[in-house]
Amino acid sequence: MPTTRHPPLPAGVRLALPSDIPRLGLLFVASFHYSPNMKWARPLYPKFPEDTIAWYTTESRKFLLDPKYITLVATDAFDPDERSKTDAHFPDGVKTMLGDVKPGEQVPVAIGVWEVGSERGRAWREAEGRVLEGKELPGKPELLFRDRHQGHYDTLKEKVMASYEKWFKGLVELDMLATHPAYWGRGHGSKLVRWGLEYSRLNGVGQGVVGPPMGMRVYLKSGFVLKDKMTWDGDEITPEGLGKEVAVYKVDWINEKEGRASVDLD
Repeated sequence: MPTTRHPPLPAGVRLALPSDIPRLGLLFVASFHYSPNMKWARPLYPKFPEDTIAWYTTESRKFLLDPKYITLVATDAFDPDERSKTDAHFPDGVKTMLGDVKPGEQVPVAIGVWEVGSERGRAWREAEGRVLEGKELPGKPELLFRDRHQGHYDTLKEKVMASYEKWFKGLVELDMLATHPAYWGRGHGSKLVRWGLEYSRLNGVGQGVVGPPMGMRVYLKSGFVLKDKMTWDGDEITPEGLGKEVAVYKVDWINEKEGRASVDLD
């Protein structure tokens, strides 16, 4: 594999750290509360929010430990009223997952995760001096899955994995993007997306993303092209059903516009 090139991190963006993991689990829940995906796959999340946070905390731990992922966070000045600015359900006593933090202190408010493959990811970690061992990370929380509807979850996973196989071969995948609602409208998500696209351009590799229609606008405005739509029919548990869209950012399309060498990813 050619040498991996790494774009500089923009102001207010840094690598996710092991100490961030509890906060990242909360960020995912605070953001994804508004996603139709949550109502479909985790319809009992309002009753068992501790299970949902445990799942996303475990996922955050995986993202930091597994070398095939690059995980970045955007930071902002802590808003002590952030809990009142999301309708997300948290377990009793859980508010920020930040410990003793002062108003105005820089804290993680958004997260971006890219699946780049083990070789590229390992090169990134070595360049940044962040080769982690499991002992550096918090322990895994207990996973009970009481929030999950297993049938919905399985059909969702089956279709999404099939779309990866069809559209994302050889591509980087934008796996996760989430911003705490208290910090929406400040460009944190767009900043992370732009960094990921610059990574793709520098390394001549396209990028794919799957998401609900409500969240696809930021990707399409950034240069992704809509490729496919998926739907799940509603039932007595989630009458509205679910829709997701597949978009791809191809470096050869962008390079043609910018006069760079074309890369054929088909």
